[in-house]
Amino acid sequence: MTRAAARAGRFARRPARRPARGGFRKVHGARVAAVRSREAPLRAALIRVLTRAVIGDE
Repeated sequence: MTRAAARAGRFARRPARRPARGGFRKVHGARVAAVRSREAPLRAALIRVLTRAVIGDE
């Protein structure tokens, strides 16, 4: 086995050894993205109202 093949094999094996962390991150990332997409319209409306108030004050 060459050194490159050994390194590739080691890196390929690493995710299989600890799938919990990668899986958790993937699920958590999806959940965070879903929450952000749900909040996006509210945030846009809030920003619109605030900017309108500031422009009205000026």
